[in-house]
Amino acid sequence: MQTEPDLQLAANAPPPTATASLSPDLPVADPDLEQTRVLVVDDNKFARLLIRNLLHAVDIRDIVVTDSAVDALQILARETFDLALIDFEMPILDGAEFTRRVRSGDGILDRELPIIMISSYTEENRVVEARDAGVHEYMAKPLPPTDLYSRIEATLNNPRPFVRTDSYVGPERRDFNKAAPKTNLERRAQ
Repeated sequence: MQTEPDLQLAANAPPPTATASLSPDLPVADPDLEQTRVLVVDDNKFARLLIRNLLHAVDIRDIVVTDSAVDALQILARETFDLALIDFEMPILDGAEFTRRVRSGDGILDRELPIIMISSYTEENRVVEARDAGVHEYMAKPLPPTDLYSRIEATLNNPRPFVRTDSYVGPERRDFNKAAPKTNLERRAQ
């Protein structure tokens, strides 16, 4: 299993901070994000480095990075996270199949884990496959820092109700005026 807890922009360089962000338009870090735990899964080393540093720019520091969806499933069998950022196209196990396995709950501690899929593939069939697998959001690479931040904030602060049917497990696709779903803290406390 290859995880990269110490991956940084350059050797011995500290990660960027919100005050010295990667984008002048990036909002000042949300204090609630400082406690956010994120799993990053991408087979491309540069993408992993970029995503990790974008997360650091908004003061998310508890980040586990791996290059394999298979390894990520093993991690999710022992640890909980507030969010997963995963690439679509990876060897052995792609992001859609990873999401389906998380949603199945087999050996996973949190089947309701919010998942944002990040991909350079924007074809409708890929987006639909990811949606049907149960991702919360689908983002196209390259990642504008403000877009990533706003998607993370929306996913964590305005969670959609979770649905379990015979044919679908994942976040609700429709916006109904229902009781507010559990927050990340409530979900993780179960």
